[in-house]
Amino acid sequence: MLIYASSIYAAAFSTLVVPGFLFAIPPPGALTALGEPVYRGDMPVHGNGVKTDGTAVQSAGFNAFGVSLLSHIPHSEFPGNSNGSNDCWGYVSPTGREYAIIGNTGGVGFVEVTNPTNPTVLAEIAHPASIWSDMAVYDEYCYVVNENSGGLQVIDLTLIDQGIVSEAPANPTQFTHAHNLYLNTDSGFVYPCGTNTGSGFRAYDLSDPANPTTDPSWVWNSCSAHDLYVTSYDDCPYDGRAGPCEIAFAFCGGGGLVTVDVTDKSNMFTIGSADYPTKRFTHQGYPTEDRRFLFIDDEADETGLGLNSTTYVLNIEDVGNPIYLDSFNNG
Repeated sequence: MLIYASSIYAAAFSTLVVPGFLFAIPPPGALTALGEPVYRGDMPVHGNGVKTDGTAVQSAGFNAFGVSLLSHIPHSEFPGNSNGSNDCWGYVSPTGREYAIIGNTGGVGFVEVTNPTNPTVLAEIAHPASIWSDMAVYDEYCYVVNENSGGLQVIDLTLIDQGIVSEAPANPTQFTHAHNLYLNTDSGFVYPCGTNTGSGFRAYDLSDPANPTTDPSWVWNSCSAHDLYVTSYDDCPYDGRAGPCEIAFAFCGGGGLVTVDVTDKSNMFTIGSADYPTKRFTHQGYPTEDRRFLFIDDEADETGLGLNSTTYVLNIEDVGNPIYLDSFNNG
């Protein structure tokens, strides 16, 4: 199996991507037979160890457990003079070709990874220099925020198979910068969070994917939302409410988890909250497929409390009353 991932998000496709790197991961169950972690000192690199300027790329080792590195693209191969990356996402075009989208410091990079041993940098769409750049894809458009300026960027992927990626002329901005965003593909809304116009989140309608629309009232600011997970329910799971609804799980740093009914974008309101032992800074979370349980990680419990990396488990069957259950760590 191959997977796309970053330090923050994972989206199941067919390759693991940590900015600049592509890995292959064995199928579930295979890890138990691999024994001790293996240190790799013979890291293969893109272009057979030669950068585009003709100079050699130095090999580097990494700690690996059941992972084989397939290729490596250094920042120097992107045109925007970036010196770091923050996040990545994946996109599969209508023809089935696969792309990695990399949030670099100087712009958003687009890399074809259909052949993961020979990735190709297609383009980089510039944004104001920022160490933080997050993105998500809906239909054939990519939506990007950064922590400097520029608001919500809309990037057209309709011609990506021809090697053409361009910024759409849309200008839906109601904010200058944002920390992150979450896109609910079921409802067709994207939610930038941690914006400068209130640190909660805003809503944008993607009915016309090339031209997102919003309203000044489509905002929720009851906590500083570091990250979001937003999902749609056919039957709303709180207070015996009947009918469909859309619920946001806001990860609010020192404020823990807050659940928000975002069904009516002009009246988004808090319905519940939860803490967990050793909470320091609630970073992000993701549910099980049946949406019974939510896994949360904390950005500061290691440095602040000396813990090993710990995952906290909450029951979210009643989204208005999330309940902490247990935790586990990786040792």
